[in-house]
Amino acid sequence: MQKHLKEAVITTAVVLVTIFVARKIPMVNGVVTKALNG
Repeated sequence: MQKHLKEAVITTAVVLVTIFVARKIPMVNGVVTKALNG
């Protein structure tokens, strides 16, 4: 359980950092926005 929780936290952190960095790049931000909006 502990290992699974740790992996989930790490995955979430990576995703948040990736989104944060991507939003700094206008072109990537447009792609991310389209992906989130489906």
